[in-house]
Amino acid sequence: MNENKELTINNGYLTNLNLENNLSNELAGLDSSFDRIKIPAGGSLNFEIPNLENSDESTFTKEFSAVILYHHPLFTYYENKYNGSSNPPDCCSFDGVIGTGNPGGKCRYCKLNAFQE
Repeated sequence: MNENKELTINNGYLTNLNLENNLSNELAGLDSSFDRIKIPAGGSLNFEIPNLENSDESTFTKEFSAVILYHHPLFTYYENKYNGSSNPPDCCSFDGVIGTGNPGGKCRYCKLNAFQE
């Protein structure tokens, strides 16, 4: 029997989870800032890894092992074929939910939100 009185089932889904409070309790005392590894760009083949002993320096390597802690969808749409230039996309979404630009709006219902070669 579940002794957590906060949990209830509504239409087959758990509700009243108070997720923010529960996560805060679980993560108490942890530092939520993580170092970021920069991916190779501009023809480079090396990843840039922060130096834990000296924050002003970085280490570069071709391979590393890590655990991905956060990921989110990112969408871009170019009306004309992308040619690698620095032109901004016609429409983009940094959260994978709402697009800004032309056509903009909810990505879920956008007819252009499909991969095409």
